[in-house]
Amino acid sequence: FTRPVLVTGTDNPDSLTTLGAQDVELVAGRTFNDDEVDANVAVVGTAGFFVGRQVVGGGATEADQPTVGARLEELFEARDEEQADERFNGELLGIYIAPSLDQVPQEFREVRVPGVEGCESLPLEEASVLELARPLVMPEGYALSEMDSANTGNNPWALACHGILWTHGWAFTTTGPEGTPATVSIIRSTLKYATPDVATSRVSTQVIGGRQAIVISPLVPGGFAEQGRIYFPEPFGKTSISAFNLSEAELLEVAEAVAEATR
Repeated sequence: FTRPVLVTGTDNPDSLTTLGAQDVELVAGRTFNDDEVDANVAVVGTAGFFVGRQVVGGGATEADQPTVGARLEELFEARDEEQADERFNGELLGIYIAPSLDQVPQEFREVRVPGVEGCESLPLEEASVLELARPLVMPEGYALSEMDSANTGNNPWALACHGILWTHGWAFTTTGPEGTPATVSIIRSTLKYATPDVATSRVSTQVIGGRQAIVISPLVPGGFAEQGRIYFPEPFGKTSISAFNLSEAELLEVAEAVAEATR
């Protein structure tokens, strides 16, 4: 992995605290062997199933779930190949995309991602400037999540930082490949930049639902255990769609719904 995943509680699987999981019971699992010190571990889902290339939890093994194992191997190989590719760093449709904040030009950073301190949840009526133009009608199979991606305890939510309106968002859950959990966040924010570290080949502009959009395709077309993103430019900043564990076709279907609600 380019970003290592730290899993605690391999000797005591009830404690997966570094994953943010609470009250998790693994029905099967094992610890690392000495010759597996460099093993890759993939963690997929939200306190659901856990599948690893060499280390497996949640009662699943590659033998039990060959399709999941094959999808993970495809993802690992694609990630290894992508690391050698040129990273996207540039402006599209008035939004600057770069691997890190220090690579974003100053003129796009008039509003910056705030720290945790000084941020508070707002009543939705106080975020009217970021409200949708018309009701959002998601494709069939999506439900509002119990957990919002801004950790406000509300869904939909609005967030202000240091007294300035920052985001208004919605979080959804659905079912991804092989019955695995998938998530979608839709966030309207005052930011005019984004910092995904992705290869140039994954970034394109498309017309979706009559609106110009920036599309960052999932690393593998099926989207398994990967993230795809779409950005619509807005006068106030941007509308972002971030999907985990969804195919590109499903991501574009969600984007059609968002385009209709934001035109």
